[in-house]
Amino acid sequence: METSFSGDLDLHGFLGLDENVRNGYQKIKVTFKIKADASKEKLQELVQLAQKRSPVFDIVSHPTPVEVSLEE
Repeated sequence: METSFSGDLDLHGFLGLDENVRNGYQKIKVTFKIKADASKEKLQELVQLAQKRSPVFDIVSHPTPVEVSLEE
């Protein structure tokens, strides 16, 4: 199995050049390349199960509260 990730990021936001542009990714793309003795339908089911159970997929696809503090 091979997984690749790519994303769309506008550097104007990241570098603080435009306050109207988000400083994070606008889109993240994940591609799976799976070599297995299984039908395309079964492989698609596996990908769907991975999305359903993956904590990484969950954190990037749903808002997650973040608590930031300064410890002295």
